Amino acid sequence: MHPDLACLDLAERRKAFPRALRVPGPLGSRQVRQYLERSCAEPTGSPSRDLVGGAAPGGREIR
Repeated sequence: MHPDLACLDLAERRKAFPRALRVPGPLGSRQVRQYLERSCAEPTGSPSRDLVGGAAPGGREIR
């Protein structure tokens, strides 16, 4: 999924998350939606926040 609200909407309509993660029943996507809404509201050129904290093991930045 792309970090875009339209992609999230499509994934929810297609029930893609339970299928992709192979879990029975529906999954909540509230936290993903909140993250994307905050990310989309950030001004252009500002550093993006990352779900994993923005750094990989060894201190490398994740992009």
